[in-house]
Amino acid sequence: MLPEGRVALVLNPGYLIDAAAHHPRQDLKRAPPEKRILPAHQRRGLVVDDSEIPRALGKHILQQAGFEVEVAANGQEALSLWKKLGAEVIVADVEMPVIDGLALTRAIRAAAGNEVRIVLVSANDTPEARATAIAAGADAYLIKGSSLKSQLTAIVNSRP
Repeated sequence: MLPEGRVALVLNPGYLIDAAAHHPRQDLKRAPPEKRILPAHQRRGLVVDDSEIPRALGKHILQQAGFEVEVAANGQEALSLWKKLGAEVIVADVEMPVIDGLALTRAIRAAAGNEVRIVLVSANDTPEARATAIAAGADAYLIKGSSLKSQLTAIVNSRP
């Protein structure tokens, strides 16, 4: 984390090249998500954001809370994944291409009612934006920033 609260992606190119050279491609393959069986106690989460760094941060937060996590780059991809795999918690950005977080929330609420906890995340900190998200069916509306990790962790660790 950078001092201002942003996440910095740090890669070691030498390590990545070395790791790729010592692990043949077939060793890196894994079963498609629909083939993976989760233990009975395992919870599934879905993180949806069109930007890679917030997606990775959301995935990390949910994994730290004990979730098996899938990611999607837009609402349409997320809706397909959710229909195929299900999820107990969905963390989605509001502003995304194809299907935005509000439309995704409405679609999931129409299909599953309140069975899924939906957290919408945005940089828009206005009362109107918050009210729109809650009216769409979001359980929580969080503002992107330095306290996002602690707030999201508290939400996903609490039982509905």
